Amino acid sequence: MTHIIPSKNLVLYADDDADDRMFVKEAFEEHTINVELITTKDGVETISFLEKSLINKVIPCLIILDINMPRMNGKQTVQKIKEIKELEHVPIILFSTSSQQMDKEFASNYKIGFLTKPIDYTEMEKVINHFFEYCSDQTKAEIRKLV
Repeated sequence: MTHIIPSKNLVLYADDDADDRMFVKEAFEEHTINVELITTKDGVETISFLEKSLINKVIPCLIILDINMPRMNGKQTVQKIKEIKELEHVPIILFSTSSQQMDKEFASNYKIGFLTKPIDYTEMEKVINHFFEYCSDQTKAEIRKLV
């Protein structure tokens, strides 16, 4: 089965805070070209979106997850995503206000990124650039090889 990497770089961002979702969405729109940011409110919506995306043969180049979300938190969502073979090469970043060592260790154990949410828009610009590095041609090539 062949999966399609969209012509736009698809980034999936899950966060239960509407203000944070809007903040990230505005930063992506202002500082990136050729990126479609899809947002979900929790891990349950995220997994549902990913399952539907796979049916439609579309894989995001990056998944960004807040840690503290209702119904299914970011860590639980990471564990579910890691069970889906077609998504095993998709980079994941935990993006949280937390800077707890146990959260960083979780990220390290799952070989995913960990970033603390910035306080202001200037810092967000730097974070967006860091996110976009995950959607490199190399990442997309690895995903294509997988599927």
